[in-house]
Amino acid sequence: MNNTYNYFEYSAARYGRLRELNKVLNNDDIVSLKQPCSTRWLSLNKAVKGIYQNWAALCIQLEEDAVNGNATASGLQKDVTRYSFIAMTCFLQDVLLIMDRLSLTFQQDDVILSTIKPMIESTSTELYSLIDNIGNTEREFREILGNQGNYMGQVPTYIDEAAHTNVREGFLRSLISTLDSRFPGMAKQEMPESKFQFLMELQEQNGVPALQGGKFYKHHTTVSDLQKINC
Repeated sequence: MNNTYNYFEYSAARYGRLRELNKVLNNDDIVSLKQPCSTRWLSLNKAVKGIYQNWAALCIQLEEDAVNGNATASGLQKDVTRYSFIAMTCFLQDVLLIMDRLSLTFQQDDVILSTIKPMIESTSTELYSLIDNIGNTEREFREILGNQGNYMGQVPTYIDEAAHTNVREGFLRSLISTLDSRFPGMAKQEMPESKFQFLMELQEQNGVPALQGGKFYKHHTTVSDLQKINC
């Protein structure tokens, strides 16, 4: 992602061509590419969104530049068109939507302490739900690719759904583990029905849609228990 950002950031001509291609593709929701920062969730979300919104145009332009003999573009084109790249981009769109809500909670001028624990629990529950149920963006990607054989007019290469599934699950478990480490005892996965209903009501009050089907997960009592089981 950093390499793609750098390729366009330092060339006004390339950025101009990218905008032209987006217009040709009738992409009205043009988002500029952003440099990702691994320590800032909001920054990472903007970077992922930039790649996602520009993906089709990126594929076309990198191919054009590669044909014209640009070795850097050739390498990037191979990476960007891989199934694992666009699948992970769609997956991160769903994950970062969840993490951004938690991040924004802590960035408020007046943080209500009583809402922190429920918000962390809710975040952990939603992340666990993604292990067994793919999010909206990733679901749309899989459905369109399955029905049309392409996504945004592009055909991903080296399709390996099993490998992607393993990577996404590993990422989610690692993220939940990190959340549990930073907020010990707050990322509970097993909870009474009344507690779950409270979390769902809190989400709806903040404009966050409830989990699909009102479903919550009881795979493990805590993330710490999960780590013990996996050892």
